[in-house]
Amino acid sequence: MTCILVPGNLVMPGTSPVSSITRSPESRMPDSQGVIQFDPSSCRLCRACELVCSLTHEGACSLTLSRLHLSTSIFDSHVEMAICRQCRRPRCVSVCPTQAISIHAGVVLIDEALCVGCGDCVSACPFNAGGRVIFVPAAHAHAIKCDLCGGEPQCVQVCPTQALTLERDAGELYT
Repeated sequence: MTCILVPGNLVMPGTSPVSSITRSPESRMPDSQGVIQFDPSSCRLCRACELVCSLTHEGACSLTLSRLHLSTSIFDSHVEMAICRQCRRPRCVSVCPTQAISIHAGVVLIDEALCVGCGDCVSACPFNAGGRVIFVPAAHAHAIKCDLCGGEPQCVQVCPTQALTLERDAGELYT
């Protein structure tokens, strides 16, 4: 599969996230940097968002390695998107036994070097129906999820119909 991308910055920061949060439930989590919103009525199911995501993170166009997933029902033609909601108090952070998941600069991140792929985060996420928001792909020994591309989500930039937008204050909507 060949991908054609619009010009843009596809380089991800190569540093490991360092968390400054405490793991107790009483601690205040940093505010989210935002969340990607989806307008299904504008989506044409071109899958450019999924392809640029996997290309940005994996160096290959692979729908199965994308950190967002589009799906449609053959009965009602309704398009849905599964993506991390960058929760303000994410359950995935509190259940991680190796503290591989943290909030850094307002984004929920997974430190691949610390993650052992146990799947506790997969089970803990209340929005993870079908295991498409946070998951451990066969190609990896660690979990993967949306990290907002360092604050400039590539999926938002390449969407030809603007079905995807980055809402900077929306993270407060989720717990």
